[in-house]
Amino acid sequence: MDAGGSDAQNRERREGDVDQEGEALPAIDEALLADLRCPRSHVPLVQRGAWLYTTDPAYARKYPIRNGIPVLLIEAGVEVNDEEFARTVGGFNAAAADETTDE
Repeated sequence: MDAGGSDAQNRERREGDVDQEGEALPAIDEALLADLRCPRSHVPLVQRGAWLYTTDPAYARKYPIRNGIPVLLIEAGVEVNDEEFARTVGGFNAAAADETTDE
């Protein structure tokens, strides 16, 4: 599932990542992550540490992962500023991700 970058680039997990409760954070399964979408804009999400970021710059939000479970409720989303969005989502290519999941 190469969506405009390597899997390592798109996941960007670092050793020592923890969830909202301070528990060690496992990576979300690639197949599951490929199916997950932003609950508002319906674009792909990318995992960055204990958060899932929407790839829609017009609706820049992140959603928490709690106890290993993505919380994809609109009201759970936290707005991110342009700088954080660019730093965390960066060059993720949502169109390419949609093409790979539609096959």
